[in-house]
Amino acid sequence: MEKVSLEVSGMHCTACAVSVEKKILESGGGSIHVNFTTGEATFDKPDDISLQQIMKGIESLGYRVVGSNSVKGFTLVGKDGWLRVISAILTMPLLLHMFVDNALLMHPLFQFSLSLPVFVLGIFRFGRSAWSSLR
Repeated sequence: MEKVSLEVSGMHCTACAVSVEKKILESGGGSIHVNFTTGEATFDKPDDISLQQIMKGIESLGYRVVGSNSVKGFTLVGKDGWLRVISAILTMPLLLHMFVDNALLMHPLFQFSLSLPVFVLGIFRFGRSAWSSLR
């Protein structure tokens, strides 16, 4: 079995994700995870089924498969992984002030300057989905 990640456009709700998940399951996929907010479907593809068959099945539901790639293992930096890495780096000093007595780490403007980019990156990541759901 090969771990595959597909980028699927056109999913707008949980029902969309469930229908894609069911189609992948019908095609023989295992360990299926479909996220409509990121438009990503990750699953284990059996060796006897071609990826093209699974992609055609998803497209028959009315969704569009934009891209695909094989996942060899866990990767920290994936589709939006760089957001997590930057946020983690900027958050570490905010947590460090609880253990180290340093005036700079406890200064409100320093803390604000570190937390604001994390907030903006969060809005960039989750705000797009929330905004499209409100429309």
